[in-house]
Amino acid sequence: MGVTIPLLGYLAASLHHDKYLEQVAALEKTPYTAYLAVVKSLPEKRQSTFRVEAEVTKIRTETGWVPAPARAYLSLPQEAALLPKPGEALLVQQQLKRPPEPLNPAEFDYRRFLRFKGVAWTDYLAPEKYRVVPFPARGPRYWSSRVSDWADRSLRQSLQHDDAYGLLKAMLLGRRDDLRNDLIGSYSTSGAVHVLSVSGLHVGIFFLLLSLGLGWLKKYPLGKYLYLVILTALLLFYALLTGLSPSVLRATCMCLVWVVAEVFNRRAEPVNTLAFSAFLILLFDPFALYAVGFQLSYLAVLGILLFYRPIERLISTEHFLLRYLWRATAVSVSAQLLTFPVSVYYFHQFPVYFWLVNPLVVALAFVLMPGALALVIVSLLPFKALFTVVHVVVYMAALATNWLVTFPSRLPGYSAQGLYLDRVEVVLLLVLILGAYYTYRRREWTTLKYLAGVALVFFLYATTHSLRTYHRQQLVVHAVPRHSVLSIKDQSTLYLLADEAFRQDTNAYRFRLENYQIQQLIQDTVFLAPGGQGTSSRVVVRQVSGGTLVAWPGGTLYAGEGVPSAAAVDYVLLTSRTYPRENPFSVQSSQPNEWSEPSRTLYILGGQMGVRTRERWKEILAQQGYRYYDPTTEGALVLR
Repeated sequence: MGVTIPLLGYLAASLHHDKYLEQVAALEKTPYTAYLAVVKSLPEKRQSTFRVEAEVTKIRTETGWVPAPARAYLSLPQEAALLPKPGEALLVQQQLKRPPEPLNPAEFDYRRFLRFKGVAWTDYLAPEKYRVVPFPARGPRYWSSRVSDWADRSLRQSLQHDDAYGLLKAMLLGRRDDLRNDLIGSYSTSGAVHVLSVSGLHVGIFFLLLSLGLGWLKKYPLGKYLYLVILTALLLFYALLTGLSPSVLRATCMCLVWVVAEVFNRRAEPVNTLAFSAFLILLFDPFALYAVGFQLSYLAVLGILLFYRPIERLISTEHFLLRYLWRATAVSVSAQLLTFPVSVYYFHQFPVYFWLVNPLVVALAFVLMPGALALVIVSLLPFKALFTVVHVVVYMAALATNWLVTFPSRLPGYSAQGLYLDRVEVVLLLVLILGAYYTYRRREWTTLKYLAGVALVFFLYATTHSLRTYHRQQLVVHAVPRHSVLSIKDQSTLYLLADEAFRQDTNAYRFRLENYQIQQLIQDTVFLAPGGQGTSSRVVVRQVSGGTLVAWPGGTLYAGEGVPSAAAVDYVLLTSRTYPRENPFSVQSSQPNEWSEPSRTLYILGGQMGVRTRERWKEILAQQGYRYYDPTTEGALVLR
């Protein structure tokens, strides 16, 4: 049985993946001019667009409309006059696009991320390229979106304060598109960002309050069945309210398995209940295993189930407030024990003061969650006094929560940034933590020697990996749209030779280079302006006529707007934005130099070139017989 279930899981995942690839291949090889897509989610506000998830049903080919099932993320401009609602269809007069593949070392793989969500396509819809058409869409998914949209409108009418409304919308409906980015950053650095994503915590709060409020029903002969029906209905209603988000469905499944076991007098082993709920979810969606939310959610609950009691017993007090704060702290610490390695692996940071903020935030969540739902319901009733009381309580609790999460940023070292663990280190850390629990539970102290062995392997692996990375010297021409960027890694310093605009383009740096910097254990980043100069232990950067020369043992690179007029170089990074109408090589054809040998120099086309300029340079280089490399299509070039 222990081998059968993983094999069945692997088979199910393989079948899902094969179906996904078949749909992608079928759409890629079929020429079409338009497609029909049914909107499945409410518009989600992004930085400059609204994004919706859609199910493509048909495409228009030369022979007419043909079925072509596919899932896509569609982006619409924020100034769009018409935003589609769930269940409506969009007729789009263009083709879908595949998400871009990562072109730089350690760059976030957006295509892979979407693949595990079953999404294969993206598209940006200009207002003139689409129109909304009637479509008979029905089903729980669309009902839930309408209910969620109604609740959102009720919250907006009840709360005029933007930050309070944004927080309640995130906590109740799982949509944080109306929260300011700096406020989201405060929740992240304080370790309380989990309250913004509707998950097991939120369902758990409702489950606890409902079970306490309905527990009296279990005293009667048939009361426990009525208790099961009412509790199930209310949990499903909350799942409907959140738009049937996967995280809520996971937690709801977990709670329902627990309740069914309790009602039918089955001994509910918490870890088995957790595993069974995970099995049910993976049975229908094997790719859920790769979702960050799934991993963190189940690891957090597993950590609480395993470590809460041992930690809670460390301190005993009769004072009610102190006892509550310590228990809340124990829950927070136990949840972090197993999520810490995975969280560092994905996000490369860790909130140092999570233990200080989380107990208070969770306490306020017990007010905010039922309060937000009560506010939505009371707004429908003609009881103004009751509405005022609920409004004041919820509003003050929201302001207190938002202020509380900004407090840690005022403390020194509030967030450990730039942390890096690879997959081997994550697995070894989890084995160490779970092994420590096994030793504590079984009291078999002989297992300590095995733990010591795992700890030694982890130490040797991490140390060797860090030293190897520290001493590795690497030069990379990065693929950054609209910029030419050369990075020179020397020990723990990263030198960047780039145009001035890149220094101001924080988004380009964050998406293209930040993960690479963290992976290479970089502590200091030094920007070198074009024509700047400097020297590291083995790399020399010097200003020369018309550009910059980079030299290292075994190679040289010239970066400039034109071709070098003299001296031999191994690489030429062309940074010109100007369209070359004349062949720049013809001027120097009468004075051949070593650099002009086609086999000697590789020309690299900078990312700031426009499409026409880039194609013109390719034409010129091909005519001269020179080798060239285009990072925008072929990816970053590692020179050393």
